[in-house]
Amino acid sequence: CITAFEPDLSELSRGEQIAAWYARVVARTARLTAQWMAAGFVHGVLNTDNMNVTGESFDYGPWRFLPAVDFSFTAAYFDQTGLYAYGRQPDAAMWNLSRFGGVLSVVGDDAALNEALQSFAPAFEAEMVEAFFRRLGVLPDGANNFTFVTDLLQWMEKTEIAFERFFFDWFLSLIHI
Repeated sequence: CITAFEPDLSELSRGEQIAAWYARVVARTARLTAQWMAAGFVHGVLNTDNMNVTGESFDYGPWRFLPAVDFSFTAAYFDQTGLYAYGRQPDAAMWNLSRFGGVLSVVGDDAALNEALQSFAPAFEAEMVEAFFRRLGVLPDGANNFTFVTDLLQWMEKTEIAFERFFFDWFLSLIHI
């Protein structure tokens, strides 16, 4: 995979290649997960074998888009515990990455792999800001952007506004300004 997808890492030592590659996989997964959240997408079967190193997912099985923000909303009829609920998707992605990092630890440096894994949360927050602000058609102001996104989602959940309706109404309001 490194040779095929990350040829720019070829000059590094094998251990450095693996750590740098894994860091990229972590970053791509953070971006993908944030994009799901901003689209209101709920992946029904977010197992380790339904994600890949290029930052894409597949084998959606049951999937849905949120009717309204509900962090406990699940797409799979069999997900009685909410393992893959909308609000738990970042946790599921991180867990999947941790399992993958565990496999890579056989050939890579544990400390470097753990450091890469720990970059998921800040990368996810930055990607959430990017994805939601893009949907809103505004630029982040550099301060408290992630708090704004989480507050917005909590407000949307509390008011039960339809997910896509919120963005539609937002753009209508911008036209009239």
